[in-house]
Amino acid sequence: MNWADLNVLPAAPEMVLTVALFTVLLVDLWLKDSQRWLTCVLAIVSVAVTTVVQVVIWHGTPTYAFHDMFVLDGMSQLAKLVLYALVMVLFVYSQAYLKARQIYQGEFYTITLFALLGMCIMVSASHFLTLYIGLELLSLALYA
Repeated sequence: MNWADLNVLPAAPEMVLTVALFTVLLVDLWLKDSQRWLTCVLAIVSVAVTTVVQVVIWHGTPTYAFHDMFVLDGMSQLAKLVLYALVMVLFVYSQAYLKARQIYQGEFYTITLFALLGMCIMVSASHFLTLYIGLELLSLALYA
């Protein structure tokens, strides 16, 4: 196995999003119902940090990772930035809807972050197996 082909740097935003997703999941576990706003703030901060990491690793040339199964090029970077912006807008505008229907829970944020992770993996997939993994992460949110 050639470890030089592994090159995990292009997938750094997805790794940061995964760690942030599980952090949001665990923090929400110990919050009371009156503190659910903290889950929303933490989810927005998670997406913002992922956006910063995405911008920091921005290059003009396509970069491959995981034995050419994951690609980071200009189109995938642009699509991911659009996805991050849309999810942050969703988190901000969904608070009133969730409170009005008494479903203001942390599961909404973790499921949405799982869907975002799946979308980001699908955007950067350059192999059908990677595309399938992204699709399964995205469909996890649909099952819930």
